[in-house]
Amino acid sequence: MSTTIQPDSLVCGVDDSPHAPDVVAVAAGLSERLGLRLHLVLSAHPNVFLDGGRARDALLRGQQLLDRLGAKDRPEDRVVELGDPAEVLRAVLDEGAALAVVGSRGHGPGAAAFLGSVSNALARTSPCPVIVVPPGAAIEIAAEPTVVCGVDGSRAAAGALERAAALASALGGCLLAVNVRADALTPHATSLMPGKQPFSE
Repeated sequence: MSTTIQPDSLVCGVDDSPHAPDVVAVAAGLSERLGLRLHLVLSAHPNVFLDGGRARDALLRGQQLLDRLGAKDRPEDRVVELGDPAEVLRAVLDEGAALAVVGSRGHGPGAAAFLGSVSNALARTSPCPVIVVPPGAAIEIAAEPTVVCGVDGSRAAAGALERAAALASALGGCLLAVNVRADALTPHATSLMPGKQPFSE
């Protein structure tokens, strides 16, 4: 890898889709609010077995793409590699990042476009929390944002709730835990709409 990822880093997966600037903008906003160092990661081509000339060209195009996305002044804070996008990003996250940000899907013309399977795979296997930015999502983070966490009583949900609470606290916002019962629409079901409460440790 061309950089060293520290525990105080936010890693943003980038592709060549039209949605990429919005993903980077969200990642940049979060990194600033949370005091994390932003790293941009790009798979320049999914084929790691490109010959020398084609590999160099792909890596150069990747570097140029990151330049256009705002990383020109921070060449040490970016990773451009050949290989499967999910594997490239996961390898960087395994170095100890605090948070990851990716788009929900990519439709760029190049072979480096992230697909929905990348964000899905990372959501299941990432060693750190992953924020998925869908097309059309708000780029600016509210002054006191509400972090919504779905819970179902499982151990995994308890871990998600703990991390959501920490994120809400770090952003100076509120935590809203949501639980949906499978029988909520039956005549005898009772439902509880939790109020929005400020998070405090």
